[in-house]
Amino acid sequence: MKAKNALILIILLVVIGLTTALALIGIGGDKKFGYESIPLGLDLNGGVQITYEAGIDNPSDEEMAAAVSVIRKRLDINNYTEAEVYREGGDRIYVEIPGVDDPNKAVDDIGKTAQLEFIGINLAELSIPEDQEFNTYEEFNQAQVDLALEQGVGEVALTGADVKKASSAYGPVDSSGIAKHHVILELNTDGKQKFADATEKYIGMPIAITLDGQVVSMPTVNGVITNGEAIISGSFNQESASELANLINAGALPFDLIPIQSQGVGAKLGANSLDTSIRAGAIGLILVLLFMLAYYRVPGLAADLALVIYGSLVIIILAAFEVTLTLPGVAGIILSIGMAVDANVVIFSRIKEELYASKGIRASIDAGFKKAMSAILDGNITTLIAAVVLWFFGSGPVKGFAQTLGVGIIVSMFTALVVTRIMLKALVELGLDKKAWFGFSKKKYELLQGAK
Repeated sequence: MKAKNALILIILLVVIGLTTALALIGIGGDKKFGYESIPLGLDLNGGVQITYEAGIDNPSDEEMAAAVSVIRKRLDINNYTEAEVYREGGDRIYVEIPGVDDPNKAVDDIGKTAQLEFIGINLAELSIPEDQEFNTYEEFNQAQVDLALEQGVGEVALTGADVKKASSAYGPVDSSGIAKHHVILELNTDGKQKFADATEKYIGMPIAITLDGQVVSMPTVNGVITNGEAIISGSFNQESASELANLINAGALPFDLIPIQSQGVGAKLGANSLDTSIRAGAIGLILVLLFMLAYYRVPGLAADLALVIYGSLVIIILAAFEVTLTLPGVAGIILSIGMAVDANVVIFSRIKEELYASKGIRASIDAGFKKAMSAILDGNITTLIAAVVLWFFGSGPVKGFAQTLGVGIIVSMFTALVVTRIMLKALVELGLDKKAWFGFSKKKYELLQGAK
């Protein structure tokens, strides 16, 4: 039994060492998965702020949503993946791009009206090099469009100017009883005839929908459409169908986006202040670890090791999913650290209660975790629900706070309820099983027994 628990402890220590090294150093030249690969937000890294205004009076909500979608798409295409886009008031859109020095270049990259094209592809004559590899279905679709235009076996059948309106809808219900989401495309008079000609020419073949040359959908023509109304079906959900409809509408956007203000902004916190804050945070964390070890002893040691895994996993997850770290995001991490410590404190308090009820060490650990489980889950899940709501309905810094808080809560529950428990039981089985090492006071026990 001791050999088995010694092996468990060794494995956990190796995991702690590997995750800590990964979080601190990362992998490769770009230090992937390390803390230095976490994108920093505008307040930590500086960047540019741009305010756009619609080129017409009183634009509709659908038109503004389409404009936001196309700017978001342009930002992604230009690798501004950490940027944020908000709608301000009835006719303005606010853009924040961290890590960019030249506001004029950013305006040039994203400020032009999007170009929507419908490109018919003659698959029978299309030649794709055998040695060309594709990692995703999207890469394959993009290659088909690019090669078709290059080889002269594809053509622009319609443009955004031929589109009257696009909207998302759902139904009818299929054989599985599920209503499928789709996009309804309505064409104007010129588009109606062009679409009829294109669907007749490319029946059984794809007509790619591209925005600024990037494929956003690749529907296949199933029949000749002469009434000027088409349905684009596929693996859509409500969100993706609405996004595609917005993108198509954006291609036919009847107004320009006018940049009324663009400026470079420095990091509000500043690099030196950020380093100081990180140093202060590290000192605070070390003090917490020392307090846990001094006050709770053996359980404190298990909690300290679990907290090290917690911190490493949070950094690795944020870096892996390229979550942009902002000041509110830092606040979310700090809050989740407090919840991680609190979860361990609740568990250890329950264990002490069981020891004072005259139970043995092993029985007290099992009972302590069991009794603390509901309190920990209730507190963390309600906070997690709040984080999810903030993420769905918030934007910018609020969403950043929700992301880090949500990640921190999930990881803290795992480390408190799983890692701490495994670590604690292994330490006990290895001989660290004296009640005094669990904060048990014989004097207090005698007082409690005398009071009964």
